[in-house]
Amino acid sequence: MITQPDSFQAMSYAKVMSVPIPIYHMKQPNRISTLELEFQLALVKDLTMAGKSLVYESPVPMERAIDSWFTGYYWTPILMSCGAAGVDAEGTSGGYQHVGWKFTSLDEQESTLPFFYALMIKRDDKKKSNGVHIGGFRAPGWMAHAIVT
Repeated sequence: MITQPDSFQAMSYAKVMSVPIPIYHMKQPNRISTLELEFQLALVKDLTMAGKSLVYESPVPMERAIDSWFTGYYWTPILMSCGAAGVDAEGTSGGYQHVGWKFTSLDEQESTLPFFYALMIKRDDKKKSNGVHIGGFRAPGWMAHAIVT
């Protein structure tokens, strides 16, 4: 997978059911977010039907979405419902967790991989199994607002 040089930090591996999977360590460039947030991502080709029923896509303007960690793809945040709806005074959503992104090919007709998901993970380094689980954080209000309107 080709990545933006100013976003890719490193790659490591974690075992899931004894199978090593690549973990992409990415950082938002300053032009996207002054916070320059860092993420650990597991890339998957698709979600199960059950998984898709739990997540919502939060569209962003294409001019922002094409500035992508993965060259040739645009991004869409994906959120998971996690309780009380509404947006608090800081502009974050109490009802949605930002769990990753869907990356869609800019040329879906010619791409061998028309889309994929990048899920934020948290590693459980305290366990001998070196396990991983889906991570994330409370979704900013603008993300939640985009899916509920």
